[in-house]
Amino acid sequence: MTISVIAQEKKYERERRIKPSEIPSPIQSLLQPYFESADKLKFYEETDVDHESFEVKFRWNKVKYSVEFSSSADLEDIEALIKWDDMDEQVKSGIRTFFSQFEKNKIDKIQQQFSSKSMTDKETIDQALNDLQGEIVRYELVVELKDQKVWTPYELLFDNEGILISKREITKRTTDFILY
Repeated sequence: MTISVIAQEKKYERERRIKPSEIPSPIQSLLQPYFESADKLKFYEETDVDHESFEVKFRWNKVKYSVEFSSSADLEDIEALIKWDDMDEQVKSGIRTFFSQFEKNKIDKIQQQFSSKSMTDKETIDQALNDLQGEIVRYELVVELKDQKVWTPYELLFDNEGILISKREITKRTTDFILY
């Protein structure tokens, strides 16, 4: 018997675009080798209720990525923007099962998320950028779910088997959102 604990909380995330010089130097040093081959390089400071981080967004080999670091410059995860058809059938099946409890659903964005507990930050980044692989692979979806005739935006996180890990309702100000 599998027991899963699902976090359900509110997500109130704010991204603020910053200059490259505002990124901590350990992050700059780690990512510098990738900057020459990256397109559309952008830097952000991100704040949530009790969490601050830095995020670098770019395009690498025609795929949109974001690399997120804690405020102390530790790699948190790497995310690649993907399409529904790019996901494994087992993952899609698990997500469909989750969606079946709602009247309707609309997927706004899907990101494949890579992280590691045993690899170095550089190894984790290399593996994610070059092979779309990782020691830990998850799927983050930004969706709208309709329940009792009301649409509500959520951020959902699924593991590599399609099992829901967390569900956070997204709270946005009308002018404070960035989808990529």
